[in-house]
Amino acid sequence: MQKLSALLQRLEISRSSAPGVLDTSLFLLSALLPAAYLTVRNPNLLGLLGILILLASLIVLWREKSIRKQISEIYKLRLVLVSMALPTIALLIAEPLRLDFHLRDFDGPSRMLMVIPILFALYIRRIDFSKAILLALPLDLIATLIYAISQGYELAGRLTVKHMNPILWGDSAMVFGFMCLYGIRSTDSIARKTYLLVGLVVGVFMSILSQSRGGWVAGGVLLLLWGWLHRKTMSRRQLMAVTAGMIATGILLYFFSAIVHYRVDTAYRGLYGWITGSDTQTPTGLRLTMWKIGLYLFLKHPLLGYGDHQLMPYLNDPYIRSFADPVSIHGIQCCGPHNEIIAQLLRSGVFGILSLAGTYFIPIYYFGKIYSESRRTNVAAAQAICLIIGYFVSALTIEMLTLKVAWTFYALFMAGLISDVAWQRAKSSAFSMASA
Repeated sequence: MQKLSALLQRLEISRSSAPGVLDTSLFLLSALLPAAYLTVRNPNLLGLLGILILLASLIVLWREKSIRKQISEIYKLRLVLVSMALPTIALLIAEPLRLDFHLRDFDGPSRMLMVIPILFALYIRRIDFSKAILLALPLDLIATLIYAISQGYELAGRLTVKHMNPILWGDSAMVFGFMCLYGIRSTDSIARKTYLLVGLVVGVFMSILSQSRGGWVAGGVLLLLWGWLHRKTMSRRQLMAVTAGMIATGILLYFFSAIVHYRVDTAYRGLYGWITGSDTQTPTGLRLTMWKIGLYLFLKHPLLGYGDHQLMPYLNDPYIRSFADPVSIHGIQCCGPHNEIIAQLLRSGVFGILSLAGTYFIPIYYFGKIYSESRRTNVAAAQAICLIIGYFVSALTIEMLTLKVAWTFYALFMAGLISDVAWQRAKSSAFSMASA
């Protein structure tokens, strides 16, 4: 353990002058998060991992002598800390007013609150969460891919692991792969750049094998965003090369990957069939019909929504029956609308916007501001932007945060990245004051 602690300090993963057992434990548990999320068959084990991180964090906070002073430094983050409470607040407002209060509904969103002690502990112990994740993420993805292939579990020909929907699995892999890309600095060695690019390739490959088209859209958006963020650090020739590479990669995948070719063609045919009314029974058509049902129901009860899986009494509406088939009606009741924005609006009405703001909109504003202030050098902020944008785009075709295990992972990752960004910002401010 002492050797590992010394290694953490040498790699600058722990900024503490004397990293100890707790620092090492926090690092190891954090590094295991992506692999655990994508491979662990029993979701309760990821919850156990979260509890272990929480316990280690509480011990750190208990033993810290100058905790008040250090936590007061995080007060500058009050906006993003409040945002972590908004998913829970949305339910606390909507459910009592609807006279439909269920504690189980708070199990997922409340995890955004439960990770705040972890955020404080990572900040106090100066754990470089971003660097720890970048060190482990490519290996996590490689190990996950090997595990999934060795298990041989496929759902309708789509690679995944037994406990996870292939869409959620592939979308998450795509986002993790791009987090590797967003973690590359121009000053990195060739070996480190290569290592992180391998993580990107493996993440994209996993998404292709899972046939998660929402993840492919997210990947395209993240690649465009990466180019935009680096437009001032690349020459025009480099930007043209990157653009040409993106176009060429898309064309090659379409013509030489049977999976990509088939999924793109079926998406186009499904969209065309739904618009023209010639065939609404395709997966794309069913999803679009569920979105139409969801938006119609929201407009009927926009203030408080309907709660979780409480739509059945309203699905006999004559207008819904005029365009929706039994499959889409059953699908939106049992599995949700396959769109997180619509799902939140149905669950909590206009107060669902509070949940979306706390989960995506306020954090992306915060991290974007920090990234801009750092002159595009804050890697943790770049990774956070990648995670939030990737999850939000993916959430347009599936609910990324409907399961407790998904909430646990997202909350832990956000806590780590917020603490890292806060520390880098405080360090930069202290340096500026010293130089003045």
